[in-house]
Amino acid sequence: MGDPNKQRRKYSRPEHPWKKDRIKEERALVKDYGLKNMEEIWKMRSFLSNASQQVKKLTTMSGKQAEKQKQQLMIKLKRYGLINQTSHLTEVLSLSVNDVMERRLQTLVHRNGLAKSMKQARQFITHEHIFVEGKKITIPSYLVSVDEEKSIAFSDHSPLSDDDHPERTIQDTGKKPAKKKPEPGKGRKKEKGKDKVKASKPKKDKEAGKKKEAKTAEEGKSIKKEEAPKKEEVEKEPEKKVSEKSQEEESPEK
Repeated sequence: MGDPNKQRRKYSRPEHPWKKDRIKEERALVKDYGLKNMEEIWKMRSFLSNASQQVKKLTTMSGKQAEKQKQQLMIKLKRYGLINQTSHLTEVLSLSVNDVMERRLQTLVHRNGLAKSMKQARQFITHEHIFVEGKKITIPSYLVSVDEEKSIAFSDHSPLSDDDHPERTIQDTGKKPAKKKPEPGKGRKKEKGKDKVKASKPKKDKEAGKKKEAKTAEEGKSIKKEEAPKKEEVEKEPEKKVSEKSQEEESPEK
């Protein structure tokens, strides 16, 4: 039979570890319910799968013992609020993991307004601030029955039992909310005069640029005209020197 004091695993791992759809679904559950790891999801799935397997098995059985087991299973599921008093046993097959997650102590502490978030609810439970029917519960995954749900409260010795405790109230930091900057082109009235001035500026700039180009072109032409006679004078000077030399040579012969 084995050692009864030995702690055994209460969940079964998924058959395929790398299914994309399953991983996305589990990540969303971890975020929504403030879970520590995937094992907490697998525990709730194992609880649900065990119940559905019992339902499938009992629907094929008949006799007094089968009816007794059906009643026991229905009482158990009704006690946790998973099914209604008038629901049929086969409705257990339509339950999802979210239905079981909503019955966890961590979820109900947050839903009842004792904590501001799922993670804070988990912290309150593990730090021994939460009592259920006068009993200290330190397990966030504890499944709460319908009768126990009304008795969830803080310990009398806990400072969190005070409604004005800073961890239970939203503190005002005194900072004013940041004003949203208006988007460009929205919320501004157009002024006719300013628009005309802005529209006329680029035309003036173009005209001024054209005038500058014309001036530079005229200056370039005038410089070329001034350089032209200088070149002619330079060319005439060697001709003068040649004529003077020829005259000097002719003069002694005479």
